Amino acid sequence: MRHWTECETLYLGTNEIAVLPDEVSFLTKLRELDVRTNHLSHVPPALSACRELKKLHLGNNRIADVPAEVLAHLTEVEELHLYKNKLDALPEQIGSLTKCTRLTLSSNNLRTLPDAIASCQSLSELYINNCGKFANLPSSSGDLVNLQELQAKKCRASSRCRTRPSPGRTSASSTSARRRSRSASSRRLIATLDAQHCKIRGGVQKKGGKKGKKK
Repeated sequence: MRHWTECETLYLGTNEIAVLPDEVSFLTKLRELDVRTNHLSHVPPALSACRELKKLHLGNNRIADVPAEVLAHLTEVEELHLYKNKLDALPEQIGSLTKCTRLTLSSNNLRTLPDAIASCQSLSELYINNCGKFANLPSSSGDLVNLQELQAKKCRASSRCRTRPSPGRTSASSTSARRRSRSASSRRLIATLDAQHCKIRGGVQKKGGKKGKKK
């Protein structure tokens, strides 16, 4: 890779690659990297040197976490694909992807998303299908003013993704009060997304108890 400094597009999908070498840091002009369907277990911090990346395909691997420093530096990314991995959580630095329009997180172990997701103001498509442990969305998701497609099919056994109030948003102490707060927060989020004509498919509870239409 040391000799590929002018490379802008690199497709390495379906090659049984287990490690992405640190030499990837030499690819400073890279605009698209596709390493889907390999055996990667981690994302090297060296990838943070590829600051011109616009499309990053990491789907269908074994990745358990994405380094915060990588997300903090890849501010030009417009598409980030992390589906079919082993992610338990995303760092707050996901909010650095202010130009990202498409984020695919389906088939992971995620339970929720960071509040910083609200900083991804360009986001128009968000996919969290088949995340069996996913239980709630942060209420800050309502700030995603350009979101047009939200898919949350086959989430937690309840088949219902609620909203999670941001820290400090509620001081209710009783269980019933917390439930009312979550319900009200969920209604506000759905009303916000409906107002911007966002398509909600599966998982997220619609008004009147009806779920969004499935494909």
